[in-house]
Amino acid sequence: FIIFNMIISYSITVPLKKFQNGLLGFFQYINSNSTKIELLDDKREDEIGTMAKIINLHIIDGKKNIDNKTKALKENENKLKKINQDLKNKNENKKIILDTQPAIVIITNGIKISSISNKFFQIFDYENTEDFNKKHNCISELFIDKKEKSFLVPIMKDLKWINYIYKYPNKIHNVYIKDKFNVICYNDEEAVP
Repeated sequence: FIIFNMIISYSITVPLKKFQNGLLGFFQYINSNSTKIELLDDKREDEIGTMAKIINLHIIDGKKNIDNKTKALKENENKLKKINQDLKNKNENKKIILDTQPAIVIITNGIKISSISNKFFQIFDYENTEDFNKKHNCISELFIDKKEKSFLVPIMKDLKWINYIYKYPNKIHNVYIKDKFNVICYNDEEAVP
């Protein structure tokens, strides 16, 4: 009787242990703790074999889904890397173009400056764009109102200065600004004390 119980116990516990190990392997794969997956032993013609066959179908489908999603994520990651590299190249090209200009060039949305040419830093006491943005909200904070209608001030004809420039794109827009030497200037060639 004891031997019979041991045989029955062995014939149940060993397949259940294999079944358990197979499921744990699948869960490790799902949780990215393993890169390989093995199907459950489904050769038995009992309830354990039937469950293993059903679970194997789900393992195969799950693996296909995970592999497809992993592939799609990898493709998206590669696309993002390419986009980031393209943006970096464009920003480097933009900086080269800005820095080769003889005049001060500022790129802004009217609120924050995103780029400034090196000419600006030669004239004004800021290390870089970030340094300027830490000290000022807008370039118009540096504008000096000399009461001359042709020079920009923060508000022009009830328009914010940037909107005024957009409204009159063909007009030359000058501005008085005090530089790091306290000289009031409005262009590269001329300065007014």
